Amino acid sequence: MASLLSLAAELQLNIVEQLDATSDSFIPGPSQDLLSLSRVCKALRNLVLPFLLRKITLLNEETSGTSVLSILRGPYAQHVRHLHYIGVMPMPDDDVRDEALPDPSPDHFPEAVEKVLSSLAELRNLERVTVQFICSKKRKEDEENNSYGFDLMEDFETDEDVLESEKTIAFRALMERSYRALSQNLPSSIKHLELKDVVAKKCSAWQLPGFQRVLENLSSFTISLRGGDNGAGWQINKAETYLDFIRELHLYFFQRLSSVKHFSFAATDDGPPGVEDGISCGALPLHGQHMPQLQSLHLEYAFISDEMASFITAHRSTLETVQLNHCYSHWGGGYTEEFICWGDFFRSIASQKMGALKTFDVGASDLEQLEIPEKNDYDFDKAYRSKELREKFPERRMYDYKTLDDKYGMVFDSEGDAHEKFEGGSDHAGWQQLCKIIQKNVEDDD
Repeated sequence: MASLLSLAAELQLNIVEQLDATSDSFIPGPSQDLLSLSRVCKALRNLVLPFLLRKITLLNEETSGTSVLSILRGPYAQHVRHLHYIGVMPMPDDDVRDEALPDPSPDHFPEAVEKVLSSLAELRNLERVTVQFICSKKRKEDEENNSYGFDLMEDFETDEDVLESEKTIAFRALMERSYRALSQNLPSSIKHLELKDVVAKKCSAWQLPGFQRVLENLSSFTISLRGGDNGAGWQINKAETYLDFIRELHLYFFQRLSSVKHFSFAATDDGPPGVEDGISCGALPLHGQHMPQLQSLHLEYAFISDEMASFITAHRSTLETVQLNHCYSHWGGGYTEEFICWGDFFRSIASQKMGALKTFDVGASDLEQLEIPEKNDYDFDKAYRSKELREKFPERRMYDYKTLDDKYGMVFDSEGDAHEKFEGGSDHAGWQQLCKIIQKNVEDDD
């Protein structure tokens, strides 16, 4: 019987690649199949080691820091391509929720963890760094603690308040020390930086010259915001400090991304930004002078706007790919003069000389994906009308129109606007105009 090691090297690698599925646990980890295989013998260990170490997770714990530090300083550091740092933020215990947030402690950010985060140049093949802060190692507890901390979003902070919070509140101190450690790296140490599920609270370390130099040398930047509600229905976008945080994102990040070619931003369905002065909504501060070398743009959970169109067209000579997922128009949502419909959005972009644009993808509309429920169900009329219109105009696609509830901040389908625009054909006409530009660009390159 043939063994794995008796197969050709190419077949061995193909098999290992099939086993290299990272864990879907809340705390990411290596494939258990690969771990088991690595324990069989030295030859198999050497075979799978590059896959096991390709992505490693670092927690703000002494054991995790020591383990990753040994990799960083050992002969296998060359295999590491992606470092995912997860800071578990200290929160009150379930039975003492009424007590104040924990005080900072050296145990929350061990020296070994700080050494790893500040010495990334030793991982000479490192490509991607992900930074994430969570409220608990367990998914359910993390969500509960995040809901508990919702009232933190209500407190407006000056720069002086931020500095004081980082001295007296454990999770703010953890954020500051983590980003401060990252700021000590050579700018060339990190090619792609992902800030995942960012808590909408300022961090003074973002203003450090070292951190800003890291941002200025990135080729790719991804940021997603943490959303949620207070457990009683009020969404994150009802917190004015959340909206203020969004409005100032350019001060912390966007204006520093001078070398970025690939940019991704994602909010959540309970906190989509996009339009200034909207109900429970703040403008996403993407300006034309930001990211002058931008080639690809990915936005998720945001309202389209004239400003978004202007940002796209400002990069007409470099921007090749645009991807919009769960993006909506607020047309007809009560502040009509402030919003733009999809057809006008497409026409605004198509009217400019988008000489590099080859792909423009808008994710499927929620209305297109509705299955027709029982006749007496709430969504029956909406789903039936959508299906009826799609059958009438099979060459067209439907685009999302949403409104924000002014009390709770919830996002609702504005199916009347969506159906009207679909049937009238104006959105489709704008899309066709944009498609002609893209098709010409593709043909010119062939």
